[in-house]
Amino acid sequence: MRELLNKYHKKQTIKEYDPESSDASCQELLNVLAEFEITDIPDERMEVINNAWEEISQSVPVNKDKMELLLAVAGEGIYDEETFDWKPTSKTVFCFNMEAYYIENMYEVLLDGLSSISKKQIEFSNIVQNDSEGYYDRKVSFTYHDKEYTFKPELGGDWYDYSILNLVNQILKDEGNSMRFYHMITEAQQVVVFFGNEEWVADFSGRTGLVLQVEVK
Repeated sequence: MRELLNKYHKKQTIKEYDPESSDASCQELLNVLAEFEITDIPDERMEVINNAWEEISQSVPVNKDKMELLLAVAGEGIYDEETFDWKPTSKTVFCFNMEAYYIENMYEVLLDGLSSISKKQIEFSNIVQNDSEGYYDRKVSFTYHDKEYTFKPELGGDWYDYSILNLVNQILKDEGNSMRFYHMITEAQQVVVFFGNEEWVADFSGRTGLVLQVEVK
């Protein structure tokens, strides 16, 4: 009986949620995200969002755009204002702005962010961001499964060349891993990243209305 009730509740929830509408409450959106284990928005961030939700609801046109906001808040992590060390705030979604908050370790943050949402399947080590030739001629190197890889960003300064996702996904493909890092770009020039397979992405997109890409073009 409980299983039937759960199925009925899920069916009703899916019927009620419309990505193209604009009238979903914050809690209704959070309930949808919870179906994909995205439940770890820090309490202090959630308090700010709740206090501003009425204004957000008036300025954000549709539910899926509000969903982008919640995902960005969930995955952006926390910087130590003194050391600039970064820590993840989510185990399921990672978000970074195309313009880095702090230049010196920006690619270390990016790769650590990818690791943080992989459920420990993906671990990078020996991450080195070499800016000795200047911010516009940097090189990034890292080790994965005892093999060293090098990435030469086409963008410099405080701008991420997030096509590094293509390199990481190619590594996963070459080793026969069915999982990939999928991403989307928000209106606020944020890159929101997830770790999953094609089936997971299809379920997520169908439920939320958000389109995810596997390739950075």
